[in-house]
Amino acid sequence: MAIRIARNENLPVLPQVARFMLERTNDPNLSAREIEKVVEKDPAIAAKVIKAASSAQFGGNSLTSIGAAITILGLQQLKQIVMSASFQAMLSNGQPAGEFNPMEYWRHSIAVGAGAKIMGRLKGLKNVEELYMAGMLHDVGMLVMVRFLPAKFDLILAQAISENRPIHEVEQEILGWDHTQVGDLLAQKWGLSPVIRAAIRFHHQPLFDEDQPTTTAMIAVANDLSHTVGFLNNAPTCAYEVCGSALEEIGIPAAQLPTVGEVMVNEVTKAETVLGLSQLGIAA
Repeated sequence: MAIRIARNENLPVLPQVARFMLERTNDPNLSAREIEKVVEKDPAIAAKVIKAASSAQFGGNSLTSIGAAITILGLQQLKQIVMSASFQAMLSNGQPAGEFNPMEYWRHSIAVGAGAKIMGRLKGLKNVEELYMAGMLHDVGMLVMVRFLPAKFDLILAQAISENRPIHEVEQEILGWDHTQVGDLLAQKWGLSPVIRAAIRFHHQPLFDEDQPTTTAMIAVANDLSHTVGFLNNAPTCAYEVCGSALEEIGIPAAQLPTVGEVMVNEVTKAETVLGLSQLGIAA
């Protein structure tokens, strides 16, 4: 798998506009005009941005330009729509495993991104947009598994469900490695930031992250919490308890977690409304 990723063999492709967003997500000098120029180069994503900005949630006005759409959406909402649309592109390529539900993956990714972002705001962190991106991408290794090992990943998902066990545990048992390690290799290939890479690699083992402990702990807590509010990402319904040590690292009271969970549900619902399931091109 490492050799295939290193050779760039049929990897999931991260659209250029998504790469730009990831590279410049914390840049306070990033202008709407710069984003407009990049979005315009990707007709598929540009169409989704204009459709979203023209939706009833944003006034229902008929728009024809990316500039007008950005003005209505705002930069934060635009980034979320671009990442969601980019996921659509990655999820729609290749044949998914029989047990793999792309829409579950998408909902879970949105939920974890939203949860991490709100926790970052509660702690007064400046890189909340990067936290959102990290949450969106934390399970990206699964897309590589679906692409390269569809039959085996299908077996892993089926076994995890039948035995009511977390997917990464079954991956380790069958393969000797899991989607966090594969995701880290892809993150290196894509040149993602240290915060995002650490979240991808250690979201199931946050105590192992010595370099980005707080932000990785936020992704880990958001990941566990997303399961408890119903965004399972193809996993069985086994109880995912929020890691107490990760919560302690963040310094957020457990009493605030239900509020974070509500934000997750609201953000997923909002994303579905703004983009539309049919517009995403992902089967529910």
